[in-house]
Amino acid sequence: MKKLLLLFITTTFLFWGCENAIEPIQTDSDSTYTCDSLHIVKTENILSSVFVINEGGFNQNNSSVSKYVTKEILFYNRNSEIDSIAESFTLLHDIFYNANSSSLGDTGNDLVIKEDKGYIALTGSNKIEVVNIDDFKTTGIIDFTAFGGPRKIAFSDAYGYATTSNSMVVKFDPLTFAVLDTITVAFKPEGIVSVAGKLFVAISGWGTGNTVAVIDEATFKQINEITVKINPTNIINKGYDIFVISTGTYIFSGGDGMGMLTKIDALTMAITDTLQIENNPGRFAIGNDKELFVINGNGIVHISGKDMSIVNPILISAATVNNIYSSIYSVGYDSDAELLYLGNPKDFSQNGDVAIFDLNGNEKGRFDVGINPGTIVFK
Repeated sequence: MKKLLLLFITTTFLFWGCENAIEPIQTDSDSTYTCDSLHIVKTENILSSVFVINEGGFNQNNSSVSKYVTKEILFYNRNSEIDSIAESFTLLHDIFYNANSSSLGDTGNDLVIKEDKGYIALTGSNKIEVVNIDDFKTTGIIDFTAFGGPRKIAFSDAYGYATTSNSMVVKFDPLTFAVLDTITVAFKPEGIVSVAGKLFVAISGWGTGNTVAVIDEATFKQINEITVKINPTNIINKGYDIFVISTGTYIFSGGDGMGMLTKIDALTMAITDTLQIENNPGRFAIGNDKELFVINGNGIVHISGKDMSIVNPILISAATVNNIYSSIYSVGYDSDAELLYLGNPKDFSQNGDVAIFDLNGNEKGRFDVGINPGTIVFK
């Protein structure tokens, strides 16, 4: 409320100054206003843009993208000194449809931003949709009809790679959208990263797999297979450290729910450490200092990736985020602002929301999104 009051007062003062100026000048419709006589200037700086891929319902062709923009507003006085600071928030719904007058597709599972383009994996539509990240206008698709729906995407310097529902890894040109090569791996690959000239692919096997396949990028041949805990699904790297989350056997089907975090050296391909995590861990996010934020059945587990220890077993409870099914669907971490963004699917059939928390577990706000917010990406 204080921020809103501050913004109202300073904006009113700015417009009063403009009305009484000799010749008010608007230099930028979105960011800067200048008044010649008083030299009062308002500038807006984008602090973060958050993209949320809403999966929608399976076979319902209703995936969508939400965008949440945070701006810092600086008000300067006639001496070019900062007079006050405020923040503004803008929420845009279904930005792909609004930019292209067509639906995005079915079951959006990933978004990776590379330079000025966004690459969206749409498993049910058998394609990667490529968009300009600034206006979300489509620039084309990469057709996966012959390979199965794309699941997760990774990039090296020159090439893109995607795991598919038909147990393949597809190599593609991110500029021409041409498929360059394919390789068949073990049953049902999921997460994939590109590190040190190698691809590391989590082989989930739909709950039966227990390996990470290693593919040499130069030859596009598999060169190693690393055994991990059963059901590896999600994989992220920070430098040469690769972190793999194995979900384990599911509690709802009679399993013990014990999962594991495995740390792998990308250069030696050796496991350097492991950490057990209870209650079926799944998706996770990583910070600049190798802090990990892992979703499990209890909520968010805060882990130090440096020494592979649990900092807080329940940093944020799932029931706090989702009071219907006590389920968190996705997680993103803004390292600059030190804020967690948590996808709330509610009952998995209605529009969800994204809850924002600080690292002390305090909720800072929420914004509405589409059905099943499954991927959260920052720009």
